[in-house]
Amino acid sequence: MNKIRLSDRERAILTVLPLCPDVTMEELGERLNTKPHLLLYSISNLIEQGVLEPQCLVDVGRLGWSRYTLLFDFDLETLKEKKLALEILEKDSRVAFLADTEGLYDYETSIIARSNAEAQTVFDEILEKANIGLGKKLLLPRLQSIQYQRKYLARERRASDKMLLFSAAPVKPLRLEPKDVRLLRTLAKSPTLSLRSLAQQHELSAAGIHARLNKLREQKIFGGKFYSVHFERYGSRFYSLFLSLRSRSAGVRKKVYQLAEQSIHCVHCVENLGVWDFEFGIEVPSAEELPQAKLELMEPISEFVTESMLLSRVAIRKFVPFSVETTETED
Repeated sequence: MNKIRLSDRERAILTVLPLCPDVTMEELGERLNTKPHLLLYSISNLIEQGVLEPQCLVDVGRLGWSRYTLLFDFDLETLKEKKLALEILEKDSRVAFLADTEGLYDYETSIIARSNAEAQTVFDEILEKANIGLGKKLLLPRLQSIQYQRKYLARERRASDKMLLFSAAPVKPLRLEPKDVRLLRTLAKSPTLSLRSLAQQHELSAAGIHARLNKLREQKIFGGKFYSVHFERYGSRFYSLFLSLRSRSAGVRKKVYQLAEQSIHCVHCVENLGVWDFEFGIEVPSAEELPQAKLELMEPISEFVTESMLLSRVAIRKFVPFSVETTETED
């Protein structure tokens, strides 16, 4: 697949747009000092070329779920067996994320569940159903993920944005009405549907859909439409830097998040439970720029780092902010 050479306008869009859910072209035009119709043309082009992918932003943590990531290798002998296993994982609606990696593990996948035990059960069911054997594996419970600007793409410095992709599950999670559950399921599959189309599918008025979405926004469950980015399409490299720390005090955690936000190459920071406390998502134009980006993130907290692991994310096969089957309401 040929790599795309980004124009200055496309670079500016990729810096700002992914962190601005439901932004209008007029609002984006003011941010980027560009005419709205030119932005719309460029965004449509980026979607067509597979760089941007529309998504529905739902904070599953507020509904009592957490994201669980499994890093693993296949215990399979042939490429044909691996290809079939990956196709099964990609098609399973419970799988929220799937990517090829290089390093200690060859693949990364995620599901959304209520507990470690439930996550392990779901993973086991998927693997058993597909007759997939694993070699090395590591289950990581995720607490929260904050996304940051791709500042290295910008030709000029702009006001920095960040976006909470998901948060830790509260003690008393919010409960949804069945109609809201069905609405979120529809948006998960088709995030670009208009109010009119949603109203027709759910046999409600457009005003009724609008009211329900506004209520979900007020509850901070629904965040609108945003765009995920496929870095590999424009030739950048992505690395996950996992850190184990000797302290998770409020001061150390604050420092970690500050470093992530200040870095021009850190595009997300994920806080975990288990063996790895944090993960920096590092995006660079080439592998040669990785050592400096890694040094800038690690050196200020080196006294707290006990161990680190680096994985290269080669390509993203699947990403949805929440798995469709996990939005059941409780009776």
